Formats: sequence, C-alpha cells, structure tokens
Amino acid sequence: MQWDTLIVKNFLAINEARVQLHNQGLVLIDGINKSDPKFKSNGAGKSTLIPDALSYALYDITTKGDKADDVINNKVGKNTEVILIGRKGEDTYRIERYRKHTKHKNKVKLFRNDTEITGKSASVTNKLIEELIGVEYNTFINSILFAQKSDGLGSFAVLPDSRKKEILDSLLNLDIYSLAQEIAKERVKSKEREMDEKRREGDKLEWELSQVDVLEEQEKAQYENTRNLIRQEQQNLADTVKQLNDYPAKFFPVVDKCREEVVRLTKEREEMNTVNISEYQNDVNQKQQLVMATKAEINRLVKEKASIVTNYKKVEMSKTCPVCGSEMDSIHREQELNSLKDQLRQVLISAQSLEPILQQHETEYQASYEVFSQHKDIQNRAMEEYRNISVQIQKNEQAVQHYETNLKALKDKVQHINTTLKKLMSIPEPQKKDSNREAIKEKITAHKHSLVALEKEKQTLEDAVKVYSNEGVKSHVLDLITPFLNEQGNTYLAKLAGSNMELNFSTRTPKKDGGYSEKFDVQLINRAGGDKYKSNSGGERKRADLAISLALQDLVLGSTNLIVYDEVFDALDETGVENVIELLKERVKTIGTIFVITHNAHFSNLFEKRITIVKDTNGISTLKEGEGKS
Repeated sequence: MQWDTLIVKNFLAINEARVQLHNQGLVLIDGINKSDPKFKSNGAGKSTLIPDALSYALYDITTKGDKADDVINNKVGKNTEVILIGRKGEDTYRIERYRKHTKHKNKVKLFRNDTEITGKSASVTNKLIEELIGVEYNTFINSILFAQKSDGLGSFAVLPDSRKKEILDSLLNLDIYSLAQEIAKERVKSKEREMDEKRREGDKLEWELSQVDVLEEQEKAQYENTRNLIRQEQQNLADTVKQLNDYPAKFFPVVDKCREEVVRLTKEREEMNTVNISEYQNDVNQKQQLVMATKAEINRLVKEKASIVTNYKKVEMSKTCPVCGSEMDSIHREQELNSLKDQLRQVLISAQSLEPILQQHETEYQASYEVFSQHKDIQNRAMEEYRNISVQIQKNEQAVQHYETNLKALKDKVQHINTTLKKLMSIPEPQKKDSNREAIKEKITAHKHSLVALEKEKQTLEDAVKVYSNEGVKSHVLDLITPFLNEQGNTYLAKLAGSNMELNFSTRTPKKDGGYSEKFDVQLINRAGGDKYKSNSGGERKRADLAISLALQDLVLGSTNLIVYDEVFDALDETGVENVIELLKERVKTIGTIFVITHNAHFSNLFEKRITIVKDTNGISTLKEGEGKS
C-alpha cells in the first residue's frame, strides 16, 4: 500500500496541516513551542503529525494509545478530521475519520476511486481498512516507527523476552502461527470433549451389555417364581375344592333343621292371638279423670271459702266498704257481712255434697284399675312369648345365612384361583437374549474403532499445536532470519560505529545447567568497551539500537513507503549523526520517504526537506514547510 497525502484538522495540538507522504526523501520534523518559555521544541506537537495522525487514520488509535474524543484539539473542542489518501494497484483509496464534526459527527468513511464503500458500522469499516492495508496495528507501528521508548524498536536490546517476541511476531507476521495454534488447541479441546462423550457412550454400551445378562437372569428368576406360584395356586385350588365339597356334607343337616325351625316358629308366631287392652285402658283413664275433676272442684271451693272468710274479717275491721269503696255505717256493714255469710253457706253446702261423689269415683277407679292390671299381665306374657319366638327365628336365620355366606365364599375362592392360574399359565417362558447381546457387542466394537479414530485425530491436532508453538515453525522461521539479521545489523553497525562493535542475534540462550532455552535475544559485543549492552556508553548504545532497528525493519520494507525515526540523534556526537544521516539517505532510496523527528535543529542542513511544527502562545500548532538548509 502506498500512502500519498495526510490531511489533519483540529487533531490534538495541530490546527490544520497537509503533508505529502510519497517520495519526499529525507524530511526533518522539528518544533518551536511558543506557549511555554521553558521549552524550545518539546511539546510543539512533532509526533502528533507523524506518526500519530497516520496511525489514527489507519487504526482509530494513535501510537500513544489516544482514541475517540481524546484526539480532539482541546482549544477548539470540535470538528476534528484526519484524512489519509493512498494507492493500491490502479485504485485510489481515501480514509476519513471525524470526531465531534458539525457535518460528519463521529463517522469513519472509506472511499475507492471517490466512491464511498463505508461499512454499516464503524467496526465493520475499521475491519475493511485493515483488510485493505493487510497489516495489523502492532506490525505497522513496529515497522515504520523508531522511537527510544521503553517498549519500541529503539529499545529492542533491553526489552523483556515477551515484548521482543511480540515485536518479532508482528514484523514477521508470526502471530498467524499463534492464531493457528490457538485454533488447534481449541480443536484439541473440542476433540477431547467429543472423546469424553464417546467414552460415555462406550460406558453406556458396556452397561447395556451387562444389563442383558442381568435382565436374562431376572426373567429366568421371575419365570421360576411364576412356576412356583402356579404350583402353590394349584395346591390352593385342590384344598379349596375339597373344602367346598366337604362343607355342605358337614353342615347341611344342621342348616336344614334350622330352616325347618324358621318355618315352624314363623307359623307359630303368626298364629298367636293379639291381646287388646285398650278398652280397659280407656275405662281406667275416664274414671281417673272423674276423680281428678272432683278433687279439683273441692280444692276450688276450699280456696273460695278462705277468700270469703278473709273478706268477712276485712268488713268487720274496715271503715270503708271493700266492694263499693264507700264509708260504711253499721247497717251497711251488717248487710255486707250477711251477704258474705250467705256465700259461705253455699260454698260449704257444695263442698259437703262433693265428698260422697269423690268417694264413689275413687271406688269405681280402683275397681277399673284392677281389671286393667289383670289384662295387662296377660298382654305382657303374650309379648314376652312373641319376643322369644322372634329371637329363635333370628338365630336360625343367622345360622342359615352364615352357612350360605361361607359356601359362596368357597365358590368365589375357587373361581378366583382358576382366574389366577389362567393368568400365570399364560406367561411365556423367557427366551435367551443372544441376538440382543451380539447387537450390542457389534456396537461396542464399532464404538472402539471410532474412539481409536478420534484418538488419531486428536494426536494429529496435538502435533499441529506443537508445530505452531514457539519451539515449532516459529523457531524454524527465527533460525532462518537470524543470519540475515546478523549480516544486516553488523553492516549497519560497522557504518555507524566502526569495526570494534558487533551484534549477535540468537534464538537460543545458554542456561546455567549447560543447556539452552528457546529465547530470541540480541547481544552487543564491544571489543573496545563493555562486555554487556548496559556497560556501553549512551552513544554506543544508540548506534547499536539504530543498527538493530534498521536490521529488523529490513524484514518488512515492502509493507510501507515511509518510516519515522523519533529522536534518533539523542546521545550521538556530530560524527555519529552524520553516519546516521548517510545510512538514512541510503535507506530512503528504497523507502521513498523518511521522517526524522528531533528537537535539535542544528542538523537541518543535512536534510532535503524540513517541516517545523510551531505551537503559538494559545497552544495551537501549525506547519511550516521549507528546504532542509536554514
């Protein structure tokens, strides 16, 4: 992919800029910071233009990790846009990214030959862009950017093994083997799950086979139990039939006599005369009522007598008439007393006349009651005899019923036993299950074959995991490129530092026990300096770092038409700077464009072109382009 033009507006510190990227030669990027008197160049926004804006256009993130609204110019606060134009084959492509834009909001757009081919979402469009350039973020950053950061190409020699591995994976595209290994591992796990399921199926088949024998034995035991039940029921039937035959012979004479007694006693009970004593009962009741009525009349007269006597005493003592309420004189009192005497006389006469009548009624009642008692005794004796006969009838009927119930129970039992025997004898004798057993054995054999096949497939996948591991194809790839790195790295180092320093790239590191570990490393040998990388001076380490970076970049020169070197001159003397410039001039013939970011403008006369980032007193950065020589 060839990148031609980068257009930036309101991106981080930069207000507006347009930079040509293709075949620009060796370009110096320096800065002037007018917003803070403490700094001359630092903070002007040199790295913001290249490579941050370029990284953001391609991957929606800067080399420092800024993304989304973090890239908006904090002075303007809106209308951020980054546009990158490039070519691939005969087609021209344009990537546009916006944040808080008045017209385009937060969209990302992709065009081919000015025709928009943007995806349905930002994530889809980002995927289309990455497929277009064919390089993922880490590979791109490591291939175009040399920076003296703690985790970049500029510090490769002192990076931990994991970071070295990450950079090499991205430069050599070895991460595809890591992805292949992960896929192979997942397939191994899937195959193990499949095998576990297959083993469970095998266990189930073995259980089913064992159950055939168990079921066969159970059926045999059940059938033998059925035969025993048949024999028991047959014996039970014989015993019950014998009871049924013996029972009438034993009890029929007694039962027949009971039936005859029931007939005789019933007839005797029906022929018994009914003793009716209601006539005598009524006569006694009538005479008793006469006695009671007479006594009641006598009692009434006694009460009336007492009342008259009381009134008589009141008249004698009272001054007022108790009848009319008027005051009484002697004549009036005499009249009232005479009247009460007459009333008393009549009451006494009536009472005396009732005495003989009461005696007569009581005599007649006593005579009638004696007649009634005689007939009542006759009736009681008749009822007692009736009850005795009924009890005898009931006892005989119960004896007959008991006999008939027992006889029916024996007949029902015979019928029930016959029904049970019929059901038991209809149960067939169990057959051997050889066909079932053979069918399951065939399944078990087929299952074992399939399990063996799965084991072979798993072994193949495990071999693939080993092939794609660090000790596999990756190790072979590194072994193949190590001679190339040693040759290129030492060629560059000889031009930068002379013949006293040497780089040694290796894929194996000696261990204390005399063995080796698979670990990619680079050693710096200085015949006129320290034995280790950290023992050398800052300038010597800088030359080594640059040589290492140039050698590693040689692996991916075909993936980009530009390279960025950030603060590559730090710790170098004038000769070292000139040597670096010479190497970069050689490299730019292959690459086309090399941007060198520096805060030291003393070397501007060594560059063909110069871009100065000027941050004004308001904190807004703009571009000033010109020739290299000032």
